[in-house]
Amino acid sequence: MEAPSELALTVGDTAAFTGFVRSQNGNVLETSLNVRALGPVAGLLDLNEVEGEMTALSAGVVWVQGYYRFSFRNEEWTVYARPTKVTINAP
Repeated sequence: MEAPSELALTVGDTAAFTGFVRSQNGNVLETSLNVRALGPVAGLLDLNEVEGEMTALSAGVVWVQGYYRFSFRNEEWTVYARPTKVTINAP
């Protein structure tokens, strides 16, 4: 799975977290990813983990991580991307 290594947002921006997932048959699909915080984000970023959306609240730097969940052979699997640095700039 691939996700961006860095993102830049301006305060007030909302962005969907997307990445690329390689399917079992080798196809590469662009898809929305779930996203989780890798540290405190209170006051800086509002995360909707399941929807994969984030809204920049104030200037600063936070780290997030995208992940993708899928079913395979009657089991649920989660694949995590490398951390993504999110830089939030003042308007």
